[in-house]
Amino acid sequence: MYTLVDEAEAKRYRSACANILTQTRDTLNRKYEINTQFTLVGSGARNLITRNGNGPYDLDYNLQIISMPQKYWDDLNNL
Repeated sequence: MYTLVDEAEAKRYRSACANILTQTRDTLNRKYEINTQFTLVGSGARNLITRNGNGPYDLDYNLQIISMPQKYWDDLNNL
């Protein structure tokens, strides 16, 4: 049975994900000169996170590339 995740629990997971994505964003910028931004999308962005019993649930993020060196645009496999 699917139920809504309470706000306190959802906030902890959103915070943990944001920390990981911030580190990822900073590493991409520092090591590869790739500027990105991330945004929480879907049900997580609207505080409508559900889960099946005690099972896992997911938060969906978009990671958008703002700018990067031309060498990555020229060879996306290299990216």
